[in-house]
Amino acid sequence: MLVSQMSLEELLALPPEVQEKIIYGGVETVAHESDVAILLGGPLNHMEGRAKAAAKLYKEGKVKYILPSGAPVNKSEFGELSECDILIEYLKREGVPEEVIIPERQARTTRENMIYAVLLLNRKSRFFGIKSVTIVSS
Repeated sequence: MLVSQMSLEELLALPPEVQEKIIYGGVETVAHESDVAILLGGPLNHMEGRAKAAAKLYKEGKVKYILPSGAPVNKSEFGELSECDILIEYLKREGVPEEVIIPERQARTTRENMIYAVLLLNRKSRFFGIKSVTIVSS
């Protein structure tokens, strides 16, 4: 069972060390095939890992497109870029072709990541058929 499919009661029944891994990272869930992976920006030290996870999903054929999201500017090994652009650089480094990357550069919070991603997908006529998304985070 995926963590996302567990009830609150099931989550609270897990041993404390497992709960801690869920909260602070270290627990992987299995992604099913989706049309788009929404790749969340965030702290600089999390972005490379998130991008690698999204690239892996693409390479395994589990997602068709990757939508990196995030606006705040960060100093990185690639220069001073938005979270979205830093994620794009990591995705390209992992061999993800630019034509499957849908950039979203406005979101400043996780909530905005979701709002702007949905708005962006709805604006693009070729994406009206989106039936499922995968969220990639830490």
